[in-house]
Amino acid sequence: MTEPTSKALQRLRALDQATARRGASVQTRERLRRRLRHQAAAQPFVQRLRWWPVIAFAAGAITMALFVAKGLSTPSTSPRAEATEPSIAVAQPTAKVAEDATSPAAATSPPCAEPVDGPMHLAADGCAQGQGVRLTAVLETQLQWTTDRIELQSGELIFDVDPRPERPLHVVVGALDVEVVGTRFIVHGGEPAWISVLEGHVRVRASGGPPQDLLRGQRFEQPRPEPPPTTTPTPSRRRTEPRAPRNVGLDACLEQVAKLRREGSYREAVQRLRDQDQRGWTARARQLISYEIGTLLERQIGDAPAACAHWSEHQRRYPKGRHAQIVSRALTRLGCEDSG
Repeated sequence: MTEPTSKALQRLRALDQATARRGASVQTRERLRRRLRHQAAAQPFVQRLRWWPVIAFAAGAITMALFVAKGLSTPSTSPRAEATEPSIAVAQPTAKVAEDATSPAAATSPPCAEPVDGPMHLAADGCAQGQGVRLTAVLETQLQWTTDRIELQSGELIFDVDPRPERPLHVVVGALDVEVVGTRFIVHGGEPAWISVLEGHVRVRASGGPPQDLLRGQRFEQPRPEPPPTTTPTPSRRRTEPRAPRNVGLDACLEQVAKLRREGSYREAVQRLRDQDQRGWTARARQLISYEIGTLLERQIGDAPAACAHWSEHQRRYPKGRHAQIVSRALTRLGCEDSG
């Protein structure tokens, strides 16, 4: 018996004795005994209830410590996920369905275009299939498709060709003509064009040259055109003549004549021009010397008869020369034609 129960019984006895001494009735004492026994029986339960808050707090602290320890050991799994384990079990089939939907077996690619005779355009990753040939565009592609001939104008294609030994397919790109009897290869239509064989073999002819067989893993690139050879033009015989000495001689002569003009020695200048050896000079140089003599006789010396004679000879020798109009006006101005 616990200590609180013993105290309650002692109080019960003391109260019973007190009521007996006071002369209470038997019914009154019986009701009092029942009430005291009931309180004595309920006393241990009340004492036990005082420990429930402490027990509940301790249990909660232990539970939280376990959750924190498990969360630190496995970061990817949260306590909330541990508490909702049935929900995870339900979500697992959904994740598997999503994974199966993205698998290659479940993916459905759009149908390939059917080949048509004439120009075709394929976007990147587009395809065309027919007549035992499947084309897959790596890049945006322009092509021309006929029955047994495909001309790639731009872009890049993967060819899958069924065996066709009786009807070879010809693929033309740039200067390359590829003969195919059944294989898988890539053709690039840029600059330069090239072909790479993935399976089987093909036969390539570049710019009408001899055919060349390509096997699996081999690549052929369109040869670049060689630049034309640079040739140095052979100078003509006329340009190889020693013109420099003649020009130097003419320049020196005209320089001396100009100096004599500045000094007023006009007749000496005329004589210097007439004394020049003109055998190696060109017709244009001789025409210039003749013109200088005429201007000295007419304008500086003022000898009209000598000027008329010289201009007449000059006109006869160079009728269509560069000074023909000047000479003609000089003859008119001097009256050479009237006197002649």
